[in-house]
Amino acid sequence: MLIRLLDILTVVVVGWYLVPNNASNELQFLYARAELASVFLTLIVFSLFGVYHFWLNKAKLIVLRQVFIAWTSVVLIVATLFFLFKVGEQVSRFWLLAWWLGGLLLMWFVRIVVYSLLGYMRRSGANHKRVVLLGEAGVCERVTEQVLAHPYAGYEVAKIMTLDQVDLLSTGLPGDDELWLLLPLSQAHHIEPILNLLSQCTVNLRWLPDDSSLLSVWQVPKDLLGMTALDLRVSPMSEPANLVIKALEDRILAAMILLLISPFMLVLAFGVKVSSSGPVFYRQQRHGWNGEAFEMLKFRSMVVHTEDNGQVTQATKGDARITPFGAFLRRTSLDELPQFINVLKGDMSIVGPRPHAVAHNDYYSEQIDGYMLRHKMKPGITGWAQVNGWRGETDTLDKMQKRVEYDLWYIEHWSLWLDIKIIIMTIFKGFVHSNAR
Repeated sequence: MLIRLLDILTVVVVGWYLVPNNASNELQFLYARAELASVFLTLIVFSLFGVYHFWLNKAKLIVLRQVFIAWTSVVLIVATLFFLFKVGEQVSRFWLLAWWLGGLLLMWFVRIVVYSLLGYMRRSGANHKRVVLLGEAGVCERVTEQVLAHPYAGYEVAKIMTLDQVDLLSTGLPGDDELWLLLPLSQAHHIEPILNLLSQCTVNLRWLPDDSSLLSVWQVPKDLLGMTALDLRVSPMSEPANLVIKALEDRILAAMILLLISPFMLVLAFGVKVSSSGPVFYRQQRHGWNGEAFEMLKFRSMVVHTEDNGQVTQATKGDARITPFGAFLRRTSLDELPQFINVLKGDMSIVGPRPHAVAHNDYYSEQIDGYMLRHKMKPGITGWAQVNGWRGETDTLDKMQKRVEYDLWYIEHWSLWLDIKIIIMTIFKGFVHSNAR
């Protein structure tokens, strides 16, 4: 909260300090409105870009880069608003540039100072926590690496223990230490004896399940009919409120976008039609929410062809089936635009795991654990995997595995703000990509 407050003060103070002294009252009022808008934009955009999300656990360069991207986005949005409201000519270009640079440097300075102060405090022994790890050696090593990679979190691995050393806990641990149990679900029965051994000890105890089978949502325990429940594999869309929010987001945005791009889509449809014989749209059965099949639309980018036995061959770089105009559509992702019709129909979402061909689903569901968990949400036009570079041809099992990991992370962490962040990231870097085929 302190950093958020300092960011807001930076936006307002730097902006107002740079307002020209000879500005008229009307122009000063315009600058004041711009700064007020920027305060709200800063709170929203900075949160969308993860600027405040566990920032002390991140490397300094990563934090400074996030601040640069988020603050630059805020200033660009304000500049766009000036243009849209036709007041851009009244605003000093020098003010806008100096406001961006001054705000950025001050935000960077604040964070560097905080990092330095915390580093000094922890080197002096303040706000420092010793951790004892209990689990398999390999898991303990990975967690130790994570602790070392986040020095500003203030943790220090003091000792590593295995399950055959549990009896040593009977002597207790220092009250200011923490014990992290790095046990998989299959060894959860060891937890109660450990709790009993430490019943007379004030040590903090945490369980970090390390189990590749734990592929879905980790959430705090909740009340279910008076019983305590922990959601392990539950779609966020099982909550009626989330379902309504997602549906409104999809239908409203899809209707607005289709209204705006319909003339452009007509031009693309004409290009598809004259570039090769065949229908404008390519229709293919895909698996959607809960694995139910639907017919997905795309602008046709290949010559009309058939494959034997329902086989679906992924497009590759230089694929002879792709038409020249189709190559342009695929490279720019414009072939995906008809899927906004699927969104309006309710078959898809704007943001979600990309739908795969039925044949690919049948194959990868047997090769990758948790693959079908992708269908706990509606498939999307764009997604967390796509904006992070995992798009296009998946010619190896490892590539598909990474895409699935990102898809499941999205489902586990879904929120309206995450969807907005992905949409913004798609606008800035998601349309044209070297992996698009």
